[in-house]
Amino acid sequence: MIPTERSATRAALIDATLDLFGQDGFAAVSTRTLAYRAGANLAAIQYHFGGKDALYRAVIDHMIEIFPPRLHLAESLLTEQAPRLKGNPEALAALLRTLAVTLLQTYLGNAQMRRMVPFFLREMIHPSQHFDHFYTALPARLHTLLTRFVALVLDTSPNDERAILQAHALIGQIVVFQIGRPVLLRRTGWDDFTPQRIEQIIEVLVPSLQRTLGLPVTETAS
Repeated sequence: MIPTERSATRAALIDATLDLFGQDGFAAVSTRTLAYRAGANLAAIQYHFGGKDALYRAVIDHMIEIFPPRLHLAESLLTEQAPRLKGNPEALAALLRTLAVTLLQTYLGNAQMRRMVPFFLREMIHPSQHFDHFYTALPARLHTLLTRFVALVLDTSPNDERAILQAHALIGQIVVFQIGRPVLLRRTGWDDFTPQRIEQIIEVLVPSLQRTLGLPVTETAS
């Protein structure tokens, strides 16, 4: 489908908002700056979104559209395999690899996801009035997914605080590769995260995650 002028303007405003709010925050960015960055006139924000606040929420909705398909895949895998996982460390280790690979390839390999990281982090550190909407659609789903998995490993309830804290620690091991991307690129001499380099990251990170949970280590992808 060829984008119309209206849809192109709307998309440009969302892109500009994603970048500028991620960089400087909601309060520091004027609607004039947003319109200029998007190559649109000032009235376009009101026309397409009804104002700056609604534009902010539209960016969150845009993020929600992009990430959940892979997250849904991971959730489905866990639900499908859960009945045979209890007391089976080898199967748990294999599923952890599958979950980690699914999330890492999306998180590190998707250029759109990379652009979202500053906005995502700012919302996590300085929650806006839309945080509940954002939290329910993205962070809570990811956190719940990994907590469910950890609870299977620990043979406990997903509501057990031990499982929640351990899941939080696992998430930290994953997100640091994107948050600390400039440092890693400088230290390795890489120019970017290519598919081959993401595989290198996976083959270092997955065994670390498995060891953290006391699971057998699968050193290579099956």
